[in-house]
Amino acid sequence: MLMLVGYEDFRWDTAVASDWRWPAGGVCIYLAVVFALGLLMKNSKPFDLQQVTVYHNLLLSISSLVMFLGTVLELLRRWSTSHDFQWFFCEDPKALAVGPLYFWSYVYYLSKYYEMLDTVLVLLQKSRVPHFKLQVYHHAAVVPMAWLWCECQQSLQWGGLLFNTLVHVIMYHYYAMKILKRPTPWKKWITKLQILQFATSFGLLGKTLWMSFGQGASCAGMKALLYNCIFNATLIIQFIDVDKQNKDKEKKPK
Repeated sequence: MLMLVGYEDFRWDTAVASDWRWPAGGVCIYLAVVFALGLLMKNSKPFDLQQVTVYHNLLLSISSLVMFLGTVLELLRRWSTSHDFQWFFCEDPKALAVGPLYFWSYVYYLSKYYEMLDTVLVLLQKSRVPHFKLQVYHHAAVVPMAWLWCECQQSLQWGGLLFNTLVHVIMYHYYAMKILKRPTPWKKWITKLQILQFATSFGLLGKTLWMSFGQGASCAGMKALLYNCIFNATLIIQFIDVDKQNKDKEKKPK
């Protein structure tokens, strides 16, 4: 029976939403809701959900900080017991998705379902969000990515987990402050930080590929890593374009 277990004795194979039907069904439902709300709200008055949206973004910012700190703690803990850091780049294929470190990957995976609420709030308020299609694409594609991390014990997931939660601390805090009309002079650096995130992931990938193909190491979840790399490649291309658009807007006379 599926159940949500504890922290130290966490097991992915018995955890809620670990079955493949969860990400498959979740993405299908999300896309169906986006399509249906788009039609329903076309001729409807927008809802006033600003306060809800502020709390939503603050919750995501705080939870991302908790995930980031929890992951850092458990990475240091594993490093102190293993006395090497090779597993960060190349996970043992015999390893199981169990214990506190995988618990944080699991929490991250679950958070991706909640993040889908971003789009629902946008549609209900009929907000004019730049790059809306990018948001929908990201939310739909990231759920299976996070599921594969745990299901395949994907190598290199810890770098993604660290950097992405750190980016989300800043990004969702910005969204909340924007609604509250608080000054956010660091806004332009968010997109640059996202680009750096994906560029770093490809830098770390070089180490994993060298260990796998250059040194003959057997690394877990390489097929899942391929999906992750394709996803990251599509995102970095789009974020570079977003950054270019932002620069063009700054150059235009006000």
